Amino acid sequence: LAITHALPDSKVYIELRMLRGTFLAILLGFLFLVNVRVWQAFDVDYVKIFELGEQDVYHAPRVVGVIASGLGLLWAVMVLVVTYCVGLEVKGIRRTLPLIFWITATAIMLNPFKVLFYRSRMWLLRCLGRVVTAPLYPVSFRDSWLADQITSLTLTLLDLEFTMCYMIKVQWMHGELDQDDICMSPTIGIRQVLGILPSWFRMAQCLRCYYDTRQIHHLANAGKYFSTFPMVAAASLVAASQAHYNDWRAHPEFFIWITLALIHAVYVYTWDIVMDWGLLRQQPYHPHLRAHLLYGRRWVYYFAIFIDLVLRFAWTMKMSLSISTWFGSDEGLILLAVAEVLRRFQWNFFRLEFEQTKSLEQPLFYAYGSNEHSVEQSDRESLDGGTVLSDL
Repeated sequence: LAITHALPDSKVYIELRMLRGTFLAILLGFLFLVNVRVWQAFDVDYVKIFELGEQDVYHAPRVVGVIASGLGLLWAVMVLVVTYCVGLEVKGIRRTLPLIFWITATAIMLNPFKVLFYRSRMWLLRCLGRVVTAPLYPVSFRDSWLADQITSLTLTLLDLEFTMCYMIKVQWMHGELDQDDICMSPTIGIRQVLGILPSWFRMAQCLRCYYDTRQIHHLANAGKYFSTFPMVAAASLVAASQAHYNDWRAHPEFFIWITLALIHAVYVYTWDIVMDWGLLRQQPYHPHLRAHLLYGRRWVYYFAIFIDLVLRFAWTMKMSLSISTWFGSDEGLILLAVAEVLRRFQWNFFRLEFEQTKSLEQPLFYAYGSNEHSVEQSDRESLDGGTVLSDL
């Protein structure tokens, strides 16, 4: 938002689109550290739930903290340069910095040399690899949880695509630095594919879970993520056809989109509360909640239910249209994107708490019924028996 006031030219939103996606990913990393501290304080056994080694309880938060801090420092320097070097007449300099950030971050993560937390980086890349290659492997709780985090970073993927497109098509091929509309076509293309890709990862995981367990609720969960596809397609139709109508709210594609968006919002919100958090259960102890509440006060749960309702509907409406075209103010979309990251931050608390409370009645079993050996064992074998985070 500071860049909006610092840069005088009318194309300031180009910088905003290049910078905000990285900020969201860094913010989610820092918020995960808060999640860990709260889980530790309330004895939520996230180490066992995520299938980490016993000693990794001390190292895992540190790794996330180092990565988030390092990337956050690079991002802050980049923002300062872009914001306060307004005097530079060459716009290409400040608009190249976000691409340099992405290249630097990618080079650090993919560095094959055994420096800079090598084992930790390889462990994280392995986890991400299991997400993007779904449904080829059995799904652990850790895999599904990580894929859910990615669904809250859809805007990060879209902004990365915009940055690459702007650098290649606009800055290098055309040379017209303000012709950003080349990268914002509402027609079906890579932008729409990236918009539904996180949902595809989770849907594929759910289908693999059903294949392994034959439990019908995995198909219902897959349907939740599938509902994103027609919603995004309808949003693309709205964006592509609005030139033919004086009032974009009047054309029929808009009503199709609004109907699909409402169905999707109700679907995912209900699943959040009932299936992911295990609330709204019929029991005599805590009205409309569940029998075991690890976080103590009931008002915390009622407040979370309300906040999730508001943010689910707001984010669904705004995000589906932003996938197809930059609808509305970019500043407003930044605020909603941050709100979605905060919603995921809240969701993490109650998701792991519910996994913990289920263990009070039955043994923990996170591999969703797979006959394969545990993910933790696979990780350790692939690292020659070493502790996943032992380089710390």
